[in-house]
Amino acid sequence: MKIGIVYYSHTGHTQRVVAQLASRLQDLGFNPDLLKLETLAPINFREARVLIKEGPAIDTDDALILATPVHGGRMCAPLRSFLDAQASLDGRQVACLATHFFRRGWGADQALGALVSACRAKGAEVLGQESVQWFSIRRKQGMHRAVEGISALFVNL
Repeated sequence: MKIGIVYYSHTGHTQRVVAQLASRLQDLGFNPDLLKLETLAPINFREARVLIKEGPAIDTDDALILATPVHGGRMCAPLRSFLDAQASLDGRQVACLATHFFRRGWGADQALGALVSACRAKGAEVLGQESVQWFSIRRKQGMHRAVEGISALFVNL
């Protein structure tokens, strides 16, 4: 199964998590495809949407993982712009991942909720969601839990 991992990473934190996730999925026999979103101009964290370079093609992926850092209590603007550009995600199986600095209740829950809602509005079947709190003494355990949790969503498909 080919799993597209669409993500944006401003500081490298989200990229570190998706790299571990891709490695784990490969160990499980999947074919992960890392698809990094890039902006056309420096990101303004107050904007809900930004111009992104041509979005990665996801039409050959069997399933998707959408990963975002939390910016101001919402999903990052590049991922929002990518989702807006998709005509449909009908029948796609999707998992959602967020990395965040503060406690989950201080923005990550809202960002994941908006991401899940946006996916469902496009017709996707959301399999589950995970998050990693970056400013935590248990960050390593949190990364492991998120990687294992998302990987497990695809094992029985």
